[in-house]
Amino acid sequence: MKKKLKLLGLTFLVLAISVSGFGISLAQAATTSTTYTATQIAGHNTASDCWVSIEGNVYNLTSFIPIHPGGAAVITALCGTDATAALSNAPHGLSILPDVAQYIIGTLATTVTPVLTSVTVTPATSTIAVGQNTQLTAAPMDQNGAAFSGATTTFSSSDGTIATVDNTGFVKAVATGTATITATSVSGTTTVTGTAMVTVTTSSTGGGSSMPPSISGITAPTVLNAGEMGTWKINASDPQNGALSYAVNWGDMVTPGLKAMASLPVFVQTTTFTHTYANPGTYTVTFTVTSSSGASTVSTVTVYVVPSTTTTPVLTSVTVTPATSTLAIGATETLTAAPMDQNGTAFSGATNTFASSDSTIATVDNTGLVTGVKAGTATITATSVSGTTTVTGTAMVTVTSSGGGGGGTVPVITGLSGPTTVGVGQTETVTINASDPQNGSLSYSANWGDTPTTALRSLAVTNSFVQTATLTHVYSSAGTYTATFTVQNAAGETASSSLTIVVTTVISGSGTNSGDDNNKNSSIGENSSDDNAKDSQNNNAENNTEDNNTVNASTTTNHNSTSITNDNRGGWLGGNKNNNISGSNTTGSTIRTTTNANNINSGRQNNSAQGRRNN
Repeated sequence: MKKKLKLLGLTFLVLAISVSGFGISLAQAATTSTTYTATQIAGHNTASDCWVSIEGNVYNLTSFIPIHPGGAAVITALCGTDATAALSNAPHGLSILPDVAQYIIGTLATTVTPVLTSVTVTPATSTIAVGQNTQLTAAPMDQNGAAFSGATTTFSSSDGTIATVDNTGFVKAVATGTATITATSVSGTTTVTGTAMVTVTTSSTGGGSSMPPSISGITAPTVLNAGEMGTWKINASDPQNGALSYAVNWGDMVTPGLKAMASLPVFVQTTTFTHTYANPGTYTVTFTVTSSSGASTVSTVTVYVVPSTTTTPVLTSVTVTPATSTLAIGATETLTAAPMDQNGTAFSGATNTFASSDSTIATVDNTGLVTGVKAGTATITATSVSGTTTVTGTAMVTVTSSGGGGGGTVPVITGLSGPTTVGVGQTETVTINASDPQNGSLSYSANWGDTPTTALRSLAVTNSFVQTATLTHVYSSAGTYTATFTVQNAAGETASSSLTIVVTTVISGSGTNSGDDNNKNSSIGENSSDDNAKDSQNNNAENNTEDNNTVNASTTTNHNSTSITNDNRGGWLGGNKNNNISGSNTTGSTIRTTTNANNINSGRQNNSAQGRRNN
């Protein structure tokens, strides 16, 4: 069997050869002014709807996938992504782009970097008496009038003998007069300033009640989403210790006056207000604090209300994995359907069903379990439904004749299963079932999409058998990965199957015992950091036969472990089985244990496998 093309570079080299004869150039390709965002491209991530971006251009490769000489899987793995880096690392680099210009449908939208442009100081004007204080707030803005984050802001007074200010914007009145308070915001080499005017009046003496209240601070949001509730806190006091009342003009409505109770001695009242703006816009919020004598103080703040960024997830696509697979007549394999939303993330709540294009070749139930019936090729369609929205995804299944003693029969992957979504730093576990019709030894390799693992070889047994291999991996970065698993027999013939895995950022984690370790099944295990150890002891007696199995495992952060079990279908006949397997690997290596079940009767079976990893 011809070996599959696995390198992206080689795949595009074949592409260049296949189309270069047409003499198509970038200048001759259909031009368009349409631009697409990375989010839009990510939504076209299936074999039936495949977009990629390369060097700022957007390509629709859907029609090319079925005729790709290297197979559909290589192109499908790039759908919905920016393939510039992958193509740049290929042997031919970007030199083949003129030959694929016919697939260009538009350009990639560029993102404008926010630039610090202005700073607004609120309240813009305020009046306070000698000895009183007030709080100013500075709001740096970008070129689009949106809040700018990352700037450093300081305050200064034009006349410290009238009013002083610290770098939090807290102003203290010293003597009568007017002072300009300047806020300076700095980001990199960019510096902008904004000002506010503070008027200081003469303080009252002798117990009169004509002095206005003092607003000593306002805590307020500067940016809100439409429909989001904001909270404002205002600190105020009456020099005569009288009751104060508050009124707020939000810019879209007015809150009636609220009266606070007086107490002794002189006190600072803290009053909290909440408000929700229905529409985007720039609003000036005016707080008026009035004493019992009718004297009042006014302070204003500005709030920017932007359109809500919350969008409702919509079912957009469904990905079936593995996308292609080969199984023998009578063998089974489980397909997995992963519904996705418009942002390319997992969509919950959809109902999935499966159907076969030709049930005389391969049947499938609604769990995705496919059974080979006769030699041929069938398309398995997964249909996902959410409300009135229906989307479909497909996978190709090839059924081969059962092996019959010839040396040219390829291995058969009869099952591939594992979670399609996992968090960064968490362990992804994939189980693969495979057999060699010629009963030869098989080796396994896994390319997880970020780094390939070392191939693991199992031992042959005397009867036809199905091997079950469990592979684990820990991803260090979020993203969508295509993990490809390859089984090879002694003749060098291979069979491959793939699984799409979405790796998400984990906000927080939990664990038992120590770190994030788990111990299962009454066993002896030592775990540290993100690893799992499973130990079990089974004692079974049947026909004077005892099975004693002990497995001890000591694992360390971010290792892969694999266990392979050969299931002898021949029955119990007689004999003893003693297997001792040990392995020692350093970081990044893989440990496997293989147990071959031989025929046994009226005998004793002792199995022990020990694996240890050291960092």
